[in-house]
Amino acid sequence: MYQPQKMGARMARATKTGKLLSFNTSRKCWCKNYQDEYGKRKTAYFGRGASSRDTKSYDAALEKYHPWKRELEARRQLVKIRIIHKAVLEGKLPVSALGNSPWAAGLVAGWRLLGQVTDEDYFDRGRLDTGEIVEGSESEWVEVELNKSLPEPDLEAIKAKLTTKASKPPRPRTNTIQDHVDAWLASEEAKHKANPKDLSTSALRDKRQGIKTFSETDFDCFGAGTKRFGSPAKVDQLCLDYKAWLLERMLDKESKINKPNTVNDKTKFAKQFLEWCWTRGILKDIPRTLKEMAKRLYVKRGGEPLELDTLRKLWDVAGSRMKCYMLLGLNCAFKPGDITAITGDMIQSNRLIGTRKKTEKHMVPMNYPLWPSTLKMLKLERDRKGDKELLFVNTQGNRITTSTFSSLFRKVADKAGVKAKFEQLRDTSAQLVANELMQNGYDLAYKQIFIAHKDSSTASYYLDDDPKHLKTPHLDKIVLGLEKTYGLKLPKPEPKK
Repeated sequence: MYQPQKMGARMARATKTGKLLSFNTSRKCWCKNYQDEYGKRKTAYFGRGASSRDTKSYDAALEKYHPWKRELEARRQLVKIRIIHKAVLEGKLPVSALGNSPWAAGLVAGWRLLGQVTDEDYFDRGRLDTGEIVEGSESEWVEVELNKSLPEPDLEAIKAKLTTKASKPPRPRTNTIQDHVDAWLASEEAKHKANPKDLSTSALRDKRQGIKTFSETDFDCFGAGTKRFGSPAKVDQLCLDYKAWLLERMLDKESKINKPNTVNDKTKFAKQFLEWCWTRGILKDIPRTLKEMAKRLYVKRGGEPLELDTLRKLWDVAGSRMKCYMLLGLNCAFKPGDITAITGDMIQSNRLIGTRKKTEKHMVPMNYPLWPSTLKMLKLERDRKGDKELLFVNTQGNRITTSTFSSLFRKVADKAGVKAKFEQLRDTSAQLVANELMQNGYDLAYKQIFIAHKDSSTASYYLDDDPKHLKTPHLDKIVLGLEKTYGLKLPKPEPKK
C-alpha cells in the first residue's frame, strides 16, 4: 500500500488530466490530493509514468488507487463512529439525533450488545423503534472495531482537530536539508567576500546553481528539500538516489542536465555540501556512498581534428576578420577567449608573447612564433587600434564574448556546408605537432607548451615565469612548418584606384 506523503501547507503541483488521478510533472508520477480522516491535506502517489498521456502507467496506478480509496473511506468512517460514540457515552449527543437510517440503527445495535446504550438512558422510541434495528454483519463489525479502537486515540483531540484549530504552542522547528544548504551557501559567500581570489564570483555562482538541484529534488527515500537528514542509512540512500536521478535526467533529451560534465559538477557540489555538514556535526558520519556518488563520469577530452579539405572550405568562405581568427587558432592553438584578450603590445618582432589566464591565480606563459600571414594580419589590426588596446572588439568597443565568437564561427561553418567548432582548429594543430614530435624523437611535453597547459608533468621543465625565456627551439621549428602543411593563402590586396 502506498503511504501518503505530507506536503505541508502547499499541495503537490500536478497536471490536471480530467481523470481520477493527476500527473505530477516534477516527480513523473501519478498522484491524488486528498484530506485524510483527520482533515489534514496530503498527497498520495501511485507509481511513475512518462507523461500525463501514458495510459499504461495510468491503468497500473488505478489498480493501486481503488483499494487505497476504499481503505481511506473505511478510516474516515471509523473516526466518525469514534467521535459519535464518545459523544453519546458522555451524554452530549442524544441517540435520537442520529435519525432512523440503517447506518444509525447498526451503530445503536452494536452499542446495545456492548451494554453501552440502554432504553432508559438514551433510547427515544418516538424516533427509533426497536423493531427497526438492523441485526447482522454491520453491527458485529461495529462491535469488533469498537473493541479494538476505543482505547487508542484521544477522541476529544480528534474532535477538536476536525472543528477548530488546536491552540497548542508551536513545536520548535528543526532545520531541513534546505536550511543546511542555505547555511552552506552563506558560509561560501562569506569566504568569497573575505578573499575573492580563493573563491571567485563565477565559482560561487556555479555552486549556487549546482546545489540547487540537490536541495529541490524529492527522492523515493524522502523529499530532499522538505525533509530532514535521517539515519545514516537514509543519507547513504540519498546519495545513491541523487546520482541515479541525475543519470536518468542525462538520458532525457528535453532535460537541462544532458551532459556528463553537468552531472560531474552537481555531484561535486553535493559532495562538498555533505562533507561540510559532517564537519559541523550535522551528520554523525561521512556517508558510505559519498565516494560512489561523486565518481566522475567519463568526458571525452578535446574535439576531433579537422580534415584539410574541411579546413580549406572554411577558409574560402571566411571574411578577413574570421581568417585572422582562424590563423590564430591554427598558429597559436588559441581559444576564443585567448583571441579576444590579445592587445597590441603582445606582438613583439615576429612573435606573440604574453600569458594565458587559466584561473584567478594561475597564469600560463605563451611565446609563439608567428607565420608571416598571421603577423601581417595582426599588424593591420594593431595599426588601427593601438599598442595597448584590445585588437578585437565589438561595435560598442567592448571585448567580444565567447558566445558571440562561437556564433560567428557557426555561421561560417553553415555557409561552408560543414560541421565544425572553432576549438577544433586548436585540436588539429595540436595533433600535427604531436605527430612531428614523435617522428623526430622529441619530448611530448612540447605539445603541452604549445596548447598552453601547465601542470606537474615534464612540461614544467621548459616553462619559465617570464614568457620571453621559454625554451622551445624545437617547437618553434615545427610550428612554423605548419603553415606549409595547411597551405592557406591570404587573398591579394586589391590595387588602389
